[in-house]
Amino acid sequence: MSNTFNRKQLTARGLGSAALLLACGVSLAAPAAASTDRTRDGSAANAPTGPQWPLDLRAATLTQKGLNVVLSLRTSGTISAASISALDGRSLCVELFRPGTGVAVRRLCVKAVDGKPRIVKEDLNGAGDPSGPKVLPGVSISRPASNRLVATVPATGAGLGIGKFRWQASSAWVDSAGCTVPGCSDRLPASPASARYVKAVPSGCVAKGASVRSNSSRAHRVVAISFDDGPSPYTAGMLATLKRHGAHATFFEVGNQMSGRSAVQKQILAQGHMIGDHSWSHPVLSGGGTFASSELRRTKARITSQVGFTPCLFRAPYGAISSSLVGIARAQSMLTIQWDVDPTDWARPGSGAIASRVLAQVRPGSIILMHDGGGDRSQSVAAADTILSTLSRRGYRVVSVETLLGLKITYG
Repeated sequence: MSNTFNRKQLTARGLGSAALLLACGVSLAAPAAASTDRTRDGSAANAPTGPQWPLDLRAATLTQKGLNVVLSLRTSGTISAASISALDGRSLCVELFRPGTGVAVRRLCVKAVDGKPRIVKEDLNGAGDPSGPKVLPGVSISRPASNRLVATVPATGAGLGIGKFRWQASSAWVDSAGCTVPGCSDRLPASPASARYVKAVPSGCVAKGASVRSNSSRAHRVVAISFDDGPSPYTAGMLATLKRHGAHATFFEVGNQMSGRSAVQKQILAQGHMIGDHSWSHPVLSGGGTFASSELRRTKARITSQVGFTPCLFRAPYGAISSSLVGIARAQSMLTIQWDVDPTDWARPGSGAIASRVLAQVRPGSIILMHDGGGDRSQSVAAADTILSTLSRRGYRVVSVETLLGLKITYG
């Protein structure tokens, strides 16, 4: 897709059933003027009239960003997950419809769970009644203003597959001051808007900032997990575990381990993970020089030629770095990545010990070091399941190192 479309924004008003491409920042926006079906205590109105209720919808945007969809909602009043969840009949959602129909099959709603705002997926029956609520993992929620909410949701978690779908934002408000049962409701746009979710595969990233990093900001409960020495027969199991938990990772790969394993490398990228350079043959490279330069360059070129991804991160074998080696990596447009959480899973101390060590060391902004190659990694795969489920319960989001560091990710 041409980059000229990356920030193009399209409005839902007057689009009818035309399918819109939602890829790499192309968005489908619904301006407030498009809403024509507000109700006040059940009575229909063709335009917003009378008092403004807190959840009157002023704008709604749905954007695909790589393997995620970004929901942006703006209301008349303050958005509070706690106040929405306080009473039955209150809701703020985006409904997803079966293509070519007016039948909503699921919705993504803002709710308070354990006192924190979360996105909850609910399936809808033919009558529109919700069931099977599930808190979606891997979701990031930000609040640019008191009346705005932006949620980044994994598309697979939202139930979106490749192809067309329709969407519509909806809200309902019940209180004792005019919006009594059945309450006040709003929809934007007035009719479900058509869109298309397209396959987006990462093609690279852009190095910026400090040349050596072992962690990121401690201000947010976000951590990165990384796996070294693959690809290997254990990589597929690690991918299945990450997918189950809605987590993402960076795989630092060894060049001479890639032969015959392009399929699992492509699976890494297809699931939204990243690939880093871990040298060609895993020697100590801290001495720098032409040998070290060749080890990095050969591996980077092999990754690019084999799966079409150009890494911007390098991890030194054994973590042995020097200013010379860091300079070599930077000259090849790569940052050098260390870590601040190391369970020494390579020594196979048992899956319980691996998990306990990670969970004892991890803090906001941590970079976790684990292994998917270089030997029997069944313990690491088993430990990852415990680690990811526990981090989720603690309120952490698990991302790739690139995402943790805020690096730009490009898509082919």
